[in-house]
Amino acid sequence: MSGLARKGSLLLAGALAAATTFSAPALASTARAASHPTAAPALTQVSTDPYTDAQAQHATEVEPDTFGYGSTVVSAFQVGRVSGGGASNIGWATSTDGGQTWTHGFMPSSTTNTGGSYVAASDASVAYDAKDGVWLVSWLGITSGSDVDVVVSRSTDGGHTWGGPVVVSTGTFDDKNWTVCDDHAASPYYGHCYTEYDDANSGDAEHMRTSADGGLTWGAEGSPADSPSGLGGQPVVQPSGTVIVPFSSGSSNAEDAFTSTDGGASWTASVQIAAVSHHTVAGLENDAAANDIAKLPHDTLRESPLPSAEIDASGKVYTVWSDCSFRANCASNDIIMSTSTDGTTWSTPVRVPIDPVTSTADHFTAGIGVDPSSSGGTARLGLTYYYYPNANCTDTTCQLDAGFVSSADGGSTWSTPVQLAGPMTLAWLPNTSQGRMFGDYISTSVLAGGNAVPVIPIAHAPNGSTFDVAMYSPTGGLPVGQATGGNTVTVTSPGNQTTSVGTAVSLQLSGTDSASGQSLSYSATGLPAGLSVSAAGLITGTPTTAGTSNVTVKATDGTGASGQASFTWTVNPVGGCTAPGQLLGNPGFETGTASPWTATAGVINNDTVSERAHSGSWDAWLDGYGSTHTDTLAQTVTVPAGCSATLSFYLHIDTAETTTTKANDTLKVQIGSTTLATYSNLNAGNGYTLDSFNLSGYAGQTVTLKFTGTENASLQTSFVIDDTALTVS
Repeated sequence: MSGLARKGSLLLAGALAAATTFSAPALASTARAASHPTAAPALTQVSTDPYTDAQAQHATEVEPDTFGYGSTVVSAFQVGRVSGGGASNIGWATSTDGGQTWTHGFMPSSTTNTGGSYVAASDASVAYDAKDGVWLVSWLGITSGSDVDVVVSRSTDGGHTWGGPVVVSTGTFDDKNWTVCDDHAASPYYGHCYTEYDDANSGDAEHMRTSADGGLTWGAEGSPADSPSGLGGQPVVQPSGTVIVPFSSGSSNAEDAFTSTDGGASWTASVQIAAVSHHTVAGLENDAAANDIAKLPHDTLRESPLPSAEIDASGKVYTVWSDCSFRANCASNDIIMSTSTDGTTWSTPVRVPIDPVTSTADHFTAGIGVDPSSSGGTARLGLTYYYYPNANCTDTTCQLDAGFVSSADGGSTWSTPVQLAGPMTLAWLPNTSQGRMFGDYISTSVLAGGNAVPVIPIAHAPNGSTFDVAMYSPTGGLPVGQATGGNTVTVTSPGNQTTSVGTAVSLQLSGTDSASGQSLSYSATGLPAGLSVSAAGLITGTPTTAGTSNVTVKATDGTGASGQASFTWTVNPVGGCTAPGQLLGNPGFETGTASPWTATAGVINNDTVSERAHSGSWDAWLDGYGSTHTDTLAQTVTVPAGCSATLSFYLHIDTAETTTTKANDTLKVQIGSTTLATYSNLNAGNGYTLDSFNLSGYAGQTVTLKFTGTENASLQTSFVIDDTALTVS
């Protein structure tokens, strides 16, 4: 959803050229055509639109974001695009093996399609909070009135199930949210998560909010010191904890940025990254209408120079956008990049040399990814973008393609571009009030030591009035920094491994090469002590030390082309888990009594009208009195040594509270003296949500699991728990 549209050429090229001399990095190959000759890689469809509501255009999925952590990639996107704004729901897709395979679904308790209160949803952004082990997707909840809320959905089980929406900001028309978390363990603000958005009712004023509890609650609204207007900010976090927010200025043709050095307590005034000169992409039925918003037909392509930003291990920020400064007469756009190490001083923008400046191509809507374990002269960058091979086209002749290019030296040189998809015609895309749409932004995630994993919308010819626009990803991701552009090597992830100290291991790796007749040579980093890999890809040995290792395996062919895959390898102590199973007694409360739980009076419940069980007839109902009250539910259990352990439970929260900002009533979940999570009236929603927590660190201990519901003297909040489990394996 966009409250700020940019149409018409931003013709500042002459003034900008007079003030600034732009430079260009070297080409990895000596010549490039306007088209992308390298064969498209194999693609996996990761989701499709299942909805049929009349307000939306089906079957469509647009505007994806991604985030990668370890070997896990989570993507979120709009599903069922509504012409006037938003979509039927937010979809998600999760891969735990570096993009080889995916699971997918749709946010619960979100829009009216899933029993939620919002009429539509928009603008998904993905983040991971490493401190709390929580995946977050922030999105816009569009109400039946004039308000648009910023909300987040949370997953505590690796991005496979999601809770109902938590409100971040409400009471106005918010737009273009973006969320990031501080995942640097040495940062003084480790575990802080930051959400950027703008208020369309206040001239697109830029705002920020901060959470310190895994997205369960969000602090007061903050703003940059100069109160700028803008759109599409993408915050990133340095290892020091400094937050840098590049955004598209709403008051001038420029990309700007602001920062915070105190964990989001305050934000500096914005500074300019660079002035923007932007060529309006082709697609109008009537080119004379290009600068007249009122006359714009829907068959233009919705596109603007919003920035895409990422950060490397040293804290260097890479920001890209589409710009025509390098092209004669601003005839088409390149993707250009500026970098900064402090968010205040930015480098002169350089052109990403996808093809010669004399080519006919027009490039736009870029999504940059950076390997979080790389930096400086060996920073590994992946860049996905859309383009027209011929910028001089019309709504019926334009061919829309998607491409990818990468760099293994921080952007000094770039690989040969790869065409990922296309050609697509504009009529295959859903309509919006600002033109045909595949997304105001896209995204790329580069895994640590691994491949780049973009998720992109790809359109095929409609079947009658039914569109065919869905989310796809290159199977296993794309190698980063291959200058030859010839072969593509893909390593098949073996998945996460578990073994025990003293137990011999034999695991054969496998991979493929796009060229015939090539043999692959394997190597690996991060293997558990006692294991090694042969050049033929056979991992053998006997583990000597218990623990969990992050393993990256690499296959290289005779031309130097390579591919990687990452996974975890858990080595349990001698004996392993000798008693796997579910440990909690009376997990669904179906005995009708508490034992072996201890509970305050009235908690064990079989009211099938007010608070129905998730399954069966009984549940645990804490609070709900509308007066000062505390309920508890607890059970003591021994977690066997050598076992992995997961706690899970279904939770339903309903409330009569009307506040959208204050947690008046809370539910605390504890294991021993450690608080796993705190819920409140702000988390209320329809139906049950499944939450889970990794308790493997308590193996060999006897601990008490405790739920504490605390209600104040105002309106009631009910916390209903059912189908608990503490599973060991």
